[in-house]
Amino acid sequence: MGSMEHVGQACSECVEWCQRLLVSVRVRLSSERGVNLIEYALLVSLIALVCVASVRYFQGNVTTKLSSSASAIGP
Repeated sequence: MGSMEHVGQACSECVEWCQRLLVSVRVRLSSERGVNLIEYALLVSLIALVCVASVRYFQGNVTTKLSSSASAIGP
């Protein structure tokens, strides 16, 4: 088998694998279970985004409060 034939066969196998993957994704997205999984993933990512944003927003206030509390307690 020449190198070009080998490359052609590898490309053909890759294309077949991609096609099977696309069919699998379409089946999952069309089923109720796949839709629920996507909804939960979006919900979890939204909650994570809100948590990160709130930590960044309140970071200065929390640091100030903790520093003043630590100073009040003393060494």
